[in-house]
Amino acid sequence: MQKIACWLVLGVLGSLHAQTTELPQLEFTNPEPLEGAVNSGSEEQYPLVAPDKSLYFVRSFDAGNTGGKFSGHDIYLATGTENPKSFITPSNKLGPLNNKGNNAVVGISTDGNRLYLMNNYGAEDSKKIGISFTDKGDEGWSEPKAMDIPALSFKGQFYGINVSSDGEAIFLSMESDPTKGREDIYIIYRENNFWKGPYPVAGEINSSHREISPYYDATNGFLFFSSNRPGGMGDMDVYMAAKTGESWTEWSEPVLMPNPLNTASFDAYFSVNPEGAAYLASNRNGKLSDIYHSTMTIVVEEPVAVNEPEPEPEPEPEPEPEPEPAAPVPSQALVVHFDFEGVKPHELEIIKSAVEQLKSNPTWKAVLTGHTDNLGSIAINNMYSKRRAERVKAKLVAEGIDAERITIEWKAYNEPIAPNNTKEGRAQNRRTEIKLVQ
Repeated sequence: MQKIACWLVLGVLGSLHAQTTELPQLEFTNPEPLEGAVNSGSEEQYPLVAPDKSLYFVRSFDAGNTGGKFSGHDIYLATGTENPKSFITPSNKLGPLNNKGNNAVVGISTDGNRLYLMNNYGAEDSKKIGISFTDKGDEGWSEPKAMDIPALSFKGQFYGINVSSDGEAIFLSMESDPTKGREDIYIIYRENNFWKGPYPVAGEINSSHREISPYYDATNGFLFFSSNRPGGMGDMDVYMAAKTGESWTEWSEPVLMPNPLNTASFDAYFSVNPEGAAYLASNRNGKLSDIYHSTMTIVVEEPVAVNEPEPEPEPEPEPEPEPEPAAPVPSQALVVHFDFEGVKPHELEIIKSAVEQLKSNPTWKAVLTGHTDNLGSIAINNMYSKRRAERVKAKLVAEGIDAERITIEWKAYNEPIAPNNTKEGRAQNRRTEIKLVQ
């Protein structure tokens, strides 16, 4: 049973399939407590860094909160510095953003001029999840207004929220009717100006245990959350799943984040900014949680040129009759398009054509180059483009082409053949080119 102090009380009361995806490898530096006055003798959680490097976080069980020590939790703002683990002068004097309820910043717009907030600031029904927003003006933050989304009810005592930086998706941890465990991760997303959901997030992200503190990293298309499922370090641990397509319903299976990010203690409320400065709440050094900083790095596998060994010199052969001229190698590459991971069925004919030409011309070789659209980070698109080339290679080999005659390359989104600002253009760019060479 988790100590209540380790669970931010987020709200008073307290058929979709995962993609099997090879995820990028993430590495983290050893998390260190933030410098300055952010951490205190109270509990700090929910860190989110704004574009101006300032830090929003939540402090609980503090006599300085708007409603006192045992009322709701307050939003605090600390000024950033050039050092991503150092913040100064934290304050909860934020005008209309704090009241006696449970307050938290649950999302920040890309330009930093809009905050998404927990709480519906005045709603009488505590069974409703409150999500509001406030905009920055000349005189500070505006009075929070409720977001126009469907009303939600929930069970249990806790819920958590994260709003994507573009405002198009909302992730929630809560207990509801289809929940597998005590809390699961749900999603609401905007489609054609209408909100759809909430839906349990697809695949193996939810379990019969607790899933809490969702955070969507829009830069890389990663969904981070914490769970106490078996296989972790012992308490709440941070996991990551990747968005595998254009839809909000397509997710990879989750993976446990490596040491030293996770410990046997409570590790949750992970967030990361576009520069890789990562933050989480952990009680690894005490009973109440503090906020820690780490640096997240995506390990990118770059293509490596392989130099064939020079052959041993051989005696010059006797002159032979001039051979018949070889068939000219086609100058145009064959192009195989993808529905994200799978080759489109009608394009198998293109692969069949390449097989026939390679069998008819045994001295020819094939160079396969994978490409992607520009959705997501360079790291994840390097992975996709490599795998697309590998998929085509596997099909050529299955048809009897010697693997040694096939070379693969991957270019991510660096060589588009169509604009990436339309769905049709992105579909053209998700491809593997088959270049036949002699």
